[in-house]
Amino acid sequence: MSDPTWSPRADYYFSATPVKELDQSVICESCEDSIFGFAYYDGGDYYYCDHCAQTLTENVFGEAEAHAEQECRIARELPSYDPAREYFFTREKYWRGNPEPHSPEAYHVHCRQFRTNFNARGRIFYDAIWHRIDEMLSEHKDYMHYEDDEDEE
Repeated sequence: MSDPTWSPRADYYFSATPVKELDQSVICESCEDSIFGFAYYDGGDYYYCDHCAQTLTENVFGEAEAHAEQECRIARELPSYDPAREYFFTREKYWRGNPEPHSPEAYHVHCRQFRTNFNARGRIFYDAIWHRIDEMLSEHKDYMHYEDDEDEE
């Protein structure tokens, strides 16, 4: 992918928290060293040091790029774009129901959402992942676990 703004940045994908704000000392899940500075939380159970979070991001990023290269395609003919018809509107015009803008950005969004396989495939993958996460949570023995339940055993 040739977009220079598309890059694997751990601080974008992980929640980065200064270690001094955490209630405990933190060990990196990957290299098992103590973490100083920022701890990168994966949203699950693990913290990573800066180096390991960046390495993990780059590895997953590479897999995601390869998947996108293989699976994404233009599914329908792209409409022509006429710069002479460019139309931008203000927020007030939008709320009054004016037509959609005709700008390079609006054209790009239309092509991405309605002329590629992004819409169906993207939603299907997102929904499948979301469903699986919900399923795993609801099946986990500690999900919605109430401490008083332990007393009954």
